[in-house]
Amino acid sequence: MTRTPPTRSASASTAAVEAVLRAEGAAEERIRQARRDAAATVAAARAREESIARRADARISRVHIAYMARIDREIARLEALHAPASGAGSDEAEAGILTRVIDRLAGELTGRTDESVA
Repeated sequence: MTRTPPTRSASASTAAVEAVLRAEGAAEERIRQARRDAAATVAAARAREESIARRADARISRVHIAYMARIDREIARLEALHAPASGAGSDEAEAGILTRVIDRLAGELTGRTDESVA
């Protein structure tokens, strides 16, 4: 039995199959690279998220501290208004101060201005 040389169409078919296999291999490599790129993008996004969260927490803490200090100053101011004047000690003087503080606080809470108090 003698072997006949491959025909031109057989060698063209072989070349076409090889081209398809090369293209498939290249496509699989592009898919692997895309997966690596996606993983790197996700890792970078997570790192950025953590950085943003840390900065936000720090800012929230600073705002909280500032407001607590502001509240403490306001309490001290109100306590100073409420404290009896030196030597006064009368209940009427204390009642008058307390009435003014309550009126002012009520005005601030309701949006009433001092001009509208009559």
